[in-house]
Amino acid sequence: MSDPCCDVEDFNGETRYIIGDQDVNFNSHKSSFDIAVSKTSNPTTLTAADWNFYKIDTTEANCDADYPGNFHNTGDALVFTLNMFAVGGTTGTYHTQIVSIPLADLFNGVTTPQVFHNDLADFNLRPIAMHDGPIGGPEYRNRSRSGAGGTGKLVFAQSAKSATSSACLLDRRLLPSRSPH
Repeated sequence: MSDPCCDVEDFNGETRYIIGDQDVNFNSHKSSFDIAVSKTSNPTTLTAADWNFYKIDTTEANCDADYPGNFHNTGDALVFTLNMFAVGGTTGTYHTQIVSIPLADLFNGVTTPQVFHNDLADFNLRPIAMHDGPIGGPEYRNRSRSGAGGTGKLVFAQSAKSATSSACLLDRRLLPSRSPH
């Protein structure tokens, strides 16, 4: 277990605590992301009486998962990212795995929630907070990058509808850095 993260999420007028933690076995190259979702906005125990627990399989052939990006919601989906590292001596590639789960499934305690996996040939994506973003609106992620033109931000947008489908990449741009440093 490594790299825990937590957030407070609102959906359909309800508030829940969501806690995530990566579980990876670097010997078997199996990985999962464990998620706990509170059943109310005021959980009083750390047991199944107050929480729903999920184990999301994030295993990909010839890759190890690491460094889960902060998760957040797109209005109707919980989204998190994982850096995927190629296992030595294999044909694995370095990329980001984007995982999304409908908030309705998590808030309603669905036993087996829908889980959608998408890969992006990039690394270290971080969410850009869109407080009170509309359902069906875009989700933005960024990362710092050094390139021939200097440092910039790679930004991509993903609509909430596509967060729960196999097609997630809508737009990708390299923006110039405005940092005074």
